[in-house]
Parts: sequence; C-alpha cells; structure tokens
Amino acid sequence: SQVTALLALAKLHRRMLVNGVAGLPPADLTRRTAATGGFPAGVVAHVVDARRFLATLAGGDPRHPVLARLQDLPTVDDPDALPAASELLVAWDVVSDTLEQALERVAEWRLEGDELVVNPLYEEELGE
Repeated sequence: SQVTALLALAKLHRRMLVNGVAGLPPADLTRRTAATGGFPAGVVAHVVDARRFLATLAGGDPRHPVLARLQDLPTVDDPDALPAASELLVAWDVVSDTLEQALERVAEWRLEGDELVVNPLYEEELGE
C-alpha cells in the first residue's frame, strides 16, 4: 500500500540522517562544503522542519522547543543561528516518531487526489 511504502521510507530516512552525521565533530557540522554551499547542520535543520510539516499534514502534532525555534528563523543558512546539532537530532527523533505514528493511522484515501499542499516556507523555492 502507499501508506506502508511511505512509512518504510520515513523509517529509512530517519536512520540515514542519523548515520550521516554520527561521529562528526561539531566544527564539521557547521563547516560549509563550498564557498556558496550548505553545511550538515543546515541540512539537518531543513529536513527536521520539512518532516515537521509532513507529520502535521499526516495528522500529527509534533512538539519540541527546537521546532518552534526553527520556524522563527528567517533562514537555515546561518550556522550561528541554529540550535546545536544534538538538539536538532533530538527534534529529528520527535518529528520522526510523530510522522511514523501519524502514517500508521492515516487512511489510504487521504493520499489520493490532485491537491498540492506546499509548506509556506518553501513556496518561493518551488515556484509557487
């Protein structure tokens, strides 16, 4: 089913993100990959916020202090403005738990249809 596939993908991505940053020293988490590139902590912040949005769409209500802080940031491109990586990873677990629980309860019919729902934070990037 679609829900089973989404749940499996959510669980895979959960492990991949944690494994991708495990063992990195804090300085490496905020070091840019290129002059105009991103940095691991910024990617983590982005996917935490994106997963929060997905969990909410699926009917969940993720709550963690870091989530509110991320929503108040104008951008995740400033490493000094981000919460610590350890806090981001705790928030990742919270939103991941919420998304997985919501997907276990979601009905297949909720995944059907043509309506596109866009996170307002990313409308500009998606050309909306």
